[in-house]
Amino acid sequence: MKKIFALATVIVVCSAALVYAQTNDVSDDCKFERGAVAIEACSTYIDNKNNTDKSELSTAYYFRASANIDLKKFDAAMADINEAIRLDQKNATNYSTRAKLYVKLGKNDLALKDYNKRVKLNPKEWSGYYSRGLFYLFQVEKYNSAVTDFSRALKFHKKSTQENDKRMKGFLYDARALAYRGLKKYKIALTNHDRAVATYPKYIVFLFNKAYTFQVMNKTDDAILTYSKALKKKPKYYLARFNRGSLYRSVKDFDKSIADFNQLLKRFPKDANSLNERGKTYHAKGELDKAMQDFNKSIEVQPKFKGGYLGRAKIFMKRGKKEAAMADYQSVLKIDPENKAAKKGLETLGN
Repeated sequence: MKKIFALATVIVVCSAALVYAQTNDVSDDCKFERGAVAIEACSTYIDNKNNTDKSELSTAYYFRASANIDLKKFDAAMADINEAIRLDQKNATNYSTRAKLYVKLGKNDLALKDYNKRVKLNPKEWSGYYSRGLFYLFQVEKYNSAVTDFSRALKFHKKSTQENDKRMKGFLYDARALAYRGLKKYKIALTNHDRAVATYPKYIVFLFNKAYTFQVMNKTDDAILTYSKALKKKPKYYLARFNRGSLYRSVKDFDKSIADFNQLLKRFPKDANSLNERGKTYHAKGELDKAMQDFNKSIEVQPKFKGGYLGRAKIFMKRGKKEAAMADYQSVLKIDPENKAAKKGLETLGN
């Protein structure tokens, strides 16, 4: 889920970049390129002693900090964003960027202070609430605070028929849905999922998130139906097909489950997760030889893949091959010493 919302976060970052892009003197390579190219261009501007405009210098430091973050040069990035803030203490975007950097460094308390500073500087600007809401949602799991911030963002988000505005409003509804899901307030979560889909139906992730909420609620039929709607719009949506395949197995619709994993393995023949899930379906269907083939293959392509060993151990147990089952469980414990399934398996075998 985090990966999904990485996309949403990018939109906020891009919005900030567009604000900075309105500055005149800093080069386009500094503002729009990435990595080493951006660092070189920004450094050229910063090192030019004739450039004394504090706002422009702050802009150059901001973009060099962003480039250093991309390259995981966090110390250099922190030095740059601190300088950007020193030069322009009223630019809210600088605080948001430093907050994200603090999160990467595991300093959530300092991150929150910067998110609060950004909101204080622009209390009627929606994106500050959205950024802080994402922090509450994913970093510290304070779901009530996240709901409050997403609601404020929706209040201040401008009404518009523009494509980007509709898309962003969809993200806000969807983010609030995830926060309500974290609170186990599923009914209102689904209402917000529906609003996200209605606001911007082109973004299929909104349907996926709704399907997953149904899945969390153990409403399997609704989850399958909603994943199917997402796949109708985007047949190559990996996560939707993967989850649907697992759910088909849970309702003993084994052929449809196998069909979904066949589709995935056609595209990704070395995907250990899909091999493992198809193996579990074959196992549930009673086709142990095919299950064993998939578990063996998952281990072959990913030797430290726990699922393959666990699945294979169960088949060894069914076939009375106690030593082979014990060896697989022990292999799991070498990878994950606290694995409960492997410990339980060994206890069952009397070891």
